Amino acid sequence: MQTCSQFINNDRMTAELLYGVKDMSRKKKIITALIVSLIIFLYGAYRLGFEERTDEFTALPLTFAVIGLVGIITNLVKLKDSTENDN
Repeated sequence: MQTCSQFINNDRMTAELLYGVKDMSRKKKIITALIVSLIIFLYGAYRLGFEERTDEFTALPLTFAVIGLVGIITNLVKLKDSTENDN
C-alpha cells in the first residue's frame, strides 16, 4: 500500500512523463482537463448525431456526451475560480 507522499511523487512523475514538465500550474491542469472533456463531449455528440440509432448503441454516446458536458461545466467553474484567486 502506498503512503500519501509516495502517491504524490508518482503523480508528479506521471505529469512529468505526460507533459514534459516537472511542475504544472493548477491553471494548466484545469485547461488540459477542459480540453479532454471537450473531446469526450464532441465524440459522444458526433456519434449521437451521425450514427444509426439502435437502443443498445444510443446509451454509450449519450453517456459520453453527458459526462463530457459535466466535465466542461466543472472545469469552466474551476478555471473561473482559479483566475479570480490569481487577481
